Amino acid sequence: QVSRLKSDLRVTQQEKENLKQEVTSLNKQLQMANEKLLHSNSSMMLSPPQHPRELQEIQQQGCPVVPSEQYQQLQHQFLQAERCQRLQEELENQPMETNMPQALLPEQRSLHADTYRRIGHL
Repeated sequence: QVSRLKSDLRVTQQEKENLKQEVTSLNKQLQMANEKLLHSNSSMMLSPPQHPRELQEIQQQGCPVVPSEQYQQLQHQFLQAERCQRLQEELENQPMETNMPQALLPEQRSLHADTYRRIGHL
C-alpha cells in the first residue's frame, strides 16, 4: 500500500508540474495578447479613422474601437499636457529677472519696512 501511495504521489507531482508549465505558458500568451491590444488601442487613439469605411474595416477585423467621447476626452487631456509643457518650457527659458514675482509677499514687505525704519533712525 505504501508503494501505491508513493506512485500516486509521483503522478500527482508530475501533474502539478505539468499544470505549472501550462499556467506559465498561458500567462505568457495572455501577456502577449494584452501587449498587442494595448498597441492596437494606442495606435487607434493616435490616428483615428477619417472615413466611415476605414472604421468599418477596423471593426470587421475585430479590433476594439475607442468610443469617440473617450477619444475626445483623451485628446483634450493630451492637448492640455502639451500646453502645460510648452508653458513650463517658456517659463524656464525666461531670464531670471523676469522670472521673479512682481509683488512682494507680506513677510518680505514687513522686512523691507523694518529695514527702512532702521535706516530712518540713523
